[in-house]
Order: sequence, then C-alpha cells, then structure tokens
Amino acid sequence: MAFDPEVLQCARTLFEHRFEEEIRPAYNNRLWETKTKFTIGPELPFSGMDAQRLIAVEVQFAREAATAQADSLVAAIKTAGLKFDNEALIIGLNNTKELLNKHKHSATNTVLSAFAQQIDQAAKAGIDQDLDAKLARIHDSVLSLLKSKLAEAILLAKAETSNSGDKVFARMAIDEARKSVPENDGRPHPWVGAVVVKDGKVLGTAHRGEVPGNHAEFVALERNLPNVAVAGATVYTTLEPCTTRTPPKIPCVDRLIERRVTRVVIGILDPDDRIRGKGQRKLSNAGIETSLFPHDLAMEVEELNREFTRFCEKQSLTSQTDTAKSFAPADGLKPLVVPLRYGPSPLQARKHSMGHHGLIVANHGEPAYDVSILTSEVQIGASKLCFEGSKSTFTKSDGDAFFAAVVERSPHSHIMGSALFDEMRKQGVDDITVELIYKDAENRWYKTIGKIERNVSEVGGLMVRYVRQEPMSQS
Repeated sequence: MAFDPEVLQCARTLFEHRFEEEIRPAYNNRLWETKTKFTIGPELPFSGMDAQRLIAVEVQFAREAATAQADSLVAAIKTAGLKFDNEALIIGLNNTKELLNKHKHSATNTVLSAFAQQIDQAAKAGIDQDLDAKLARIHDSVLSLLKSKLAEAILLAKAETSNSGDKVFARMAIDEARKSVPENDGRPHPWVGAVVVKDGKVLGTAHRGEVPGNHAEFVALERNLPNVAVAGATVYTTLEPCTTRTPPKIPCVDRLIERRVTRVVIGILDPDDRIRGKGQRKLSNAGIETSLFPHDLAMEVEELNREFTRFCEKQSLTSQTDTAKSFAPADGLKPLVVPLRYGPSPLQARKHSMGHHGLIVANHGEPAYDVSILTSEVQIGASKLCFEGSKSTFTKSDGDAFFAAVVERSPHSHIMGSALFDEMRKQGVDDITVELIYKDAENRWYKTIGKIERNVSEVGGLMVRYVRQEPMSQS
C-alpha cells in the first residue's frame, strides 16, 4: 500500500491532539506529585529510590505516547478506507523508534537534573541501562499491538475473499440449476445445481436431471468426479441435500459424507417438511460445516423454485389437515386462504417490483372474495409492519397473491419490508400474528390466522406458518 501523505498527516493530527489533551497533562501531574515526595534537596545526596520514581513516571509517559501514536496510525488508515499491511507495520515501528529515542534523551535529562549535586558516571550508566531496558519493552509492546492489527487485517481479507468466492460459486450453482431437466410425471420438481470446489478451483458442476432421474449431487460426485479426490472440497448446492431415496439409490447427504467434503453451502432448505433441515443437520453431525447462500442469491433460488415450493406447501397442508372434515360443508369446500411465505413479490404480482417484500398467500378451497389483511398494521416493539393491497376475487388457479409490506419506524420514516427480520431482531420480537379475512360466494366471512416467525435457521431469517381458519361473526 503506497501511503497517501494525507493519511500520515491525519495520523499525526490525531496523535498530537491526544498527546496535548490527555497524555502531556497527565504526565505533568504525575511528575509534580512524584517530586513532592522526594527525600532530596540542594543539601541532600542523590537518592536511588527517587531516581526510580522518576524513571517510572518517564516510562509511563513513553508507553502512553507510543501506544497513542500507534493507535492514531491505525485509526487514520481505517478512516481512509485502507487496510493495515506490512508497510503500515514498518511505518508504525519507525514512528515508535523515533519517539522512544527522543524520549530517552529527555527522560535522562529529567532524572539527572532533579538532583542538585553531580552524579557519578556509574550512577548515570545505571540510569541509562534501566531506561534502555524499559523503553525496549515498550517497543516490543507496540510491535505486538501493530502485529495484532496486521493479523486482523489478514483475517478480514481472507473472510472477504471467502465471502466473495461463495458468491461467485453460488451464482455458478444457480446458473447450473437453470439447466435442470424435470421428470415427466405431471408434478413440479426442484431446480437444482451443484458446484464442487477445492482450493479455489472448480472440480465439476452438475444439474438435476443431467442424468435422467438423478439428483445434481449424484451427477457431480459419482458420474463426473468418480475418481477425483474431493476430500476437503466445498460443495455449493441450490437445494438442501436429500436424506431419503428409493433403494438402491443413496441419499445425497450420505454421498457428501462418504466423499469427505468439508463444507456444504446451501441455497435454500428443502420446502418439503419431511426433509427440511434434516440434511443440514446430518451434515453438521458428521462434522461437515454448513452455511447458506448470500441473501440475494437465496431469494433468487426461492423464486426459481416457487412452483415446487407451492406444491410442497400444499402437500404439507393436506397432510396436516383433514379438509374433508374441517373445511367441507355440505355444499362444498369453503375458501381457505393460507400464508405461504414472506419475501419478494412473485412475477405475477405486476403492481410491485421484484425487490418489494411482503406476505405471499394461496387459496386451497372454493373461490374467495374481498381478500385482505385484517391486521394491516402490526406492532413490532416501537415500530409497525404495514401491509397494503387486497384482492377482490381469488381462486386456486390464480396462483399466489401478494400483499406488499413496509416497516414504519416513525410517522415519517419507512423502510422496505425486506428489513423485517432485522427490525424484529432489533425490537426483540420473535413472531408476528397476521390475520387474513375473506368471504365466500354466500357472503360468509372467514378469517385465517398465520404467524411470521423469526428463525435464524431459515434463509432470509423468516418462516411463515399457517395456524388455523375461523368463521367470523355475520352480524
């Protein structure tokens, strides 16, 4: 790093301010207090104890000044948006040596001039040696401080490189997922891509259906890299690895464990409740590090798999609820509007851009009318979650309905609904209850109760849960 002179001038200015405002006044006070305790005077002989007291004052002064000078350099580099490197370390050490050399001369004069009579050469040599030893320890202390700053900068750079690499390889996995070939069995299937990386190099890529009927991880590891040592590799996969397969096929999570990969980066957890979280947990239990795609790329994976997600959620709802008994009056199935997820608007929600977040719902029953959110303003500590929008007619074939949201921090301060997780965390709110209201063709009103829950294990940090449906009073 070639240091801009302005950065060094900033460091000097910071140090000089602290030196004049804090360090020198404190030194002067200590020096005065120490001299008032002396046992010497014009007629008294030199006292070794008094000399040690003065040396202690001078050493403390040197330590505070040298540390402040190093801290000022670090602060100036950070303010300039630069990173502390070896050149900064050398500059810091040179500054320290210069400061300590100057202080050695002034400290010796301060100690010796405190005594009225001449001090013999042996005593002077002893004072010099004592100061040299103590100032050398200050030098080593500052060196340790600067080395720690250099180590922090190196670790930060590595973390940034790792995060940058994650984004690059996660993007490759998404691009691979878009090539997926679904089975021709009449139901939605996930779009899955996998990328195998070792020592920063891509060993192989694969997508679901590349070999008909097979998962991306199988194709990547067993067909494309059967004889390549992938132990220690990182696998980027857009969907949580499966934990069950119909024999003789082997679950993807078991293949990853068998091939001894050290890390798996996952786009989204599987929307199938039977699998969700189990693959990640099994990998963790096997000592394999797991993490999630960066938030923006995870949202892209969710959007890519929206049909599969909707299918899994409908299957889950059907398995949890006996609709024939709970929701089927004699004249047919009543409307059942349920919350699906909280996130960016679906493509078909043309009113809002894809960047706008809100509640996404589906109808699993008869047509619903005048669908809206009863709790249009939900308190989140000192803030509010505000929903907007309604749907006059909502049927199964309409797909998803989207209710845009913003977080209101004050009457004149609003932020996008994408910041909901951070606001809930800030306000200490674990879940939010949301009530949807709608009516059927006979003007009978119903209410669905759902929850938006803060969950750090979820991509985006939020999970939406259907609680129950209730008929509303017709009065």
